[in-house]
Amino acid sequence: MILGRKDNVINSGGIKIQAEEMEKLLRPFIPVSFVITSVPDQRLGQAVTLLLAGQPDIEEIGNKLQEILEPYYRPKHILTTESIPQTENGKIDRVECRNLAQQLLVSTFAK
Repeated sequence: MILGRKDNVINSGGIKIQAEEMEKLLRPFIPVSFVITSVPDQRLGQAVTLLLAGQPDIEEIGNKLQEILEPYYRPKHILTTESIPQTENGKIDRVECRNLAQQLLVSTFAK
């Protein structure tokens, strides 16, 4: 069992995923700032989403994630942004990251 803040737990298809633990696991494999967040999903409840800062090679990162993560832990969406939202004290702003991921996903599908 992984313990952590309740608001950092993603329930994706009944699988509970602790965002901070997953970030710790992925840090050696992702060369840019990133955050694990979620977006609403009709089938899963919440879809695990990887939000990357800058313009990294998404295909390369996606391939690496397929190698190291079980299918149910893999992000369903990989999105990029200029920077990862932070609070005034420099911590990841998880609420704003979720909002940003939803906005990016909507704008991606609107194109």
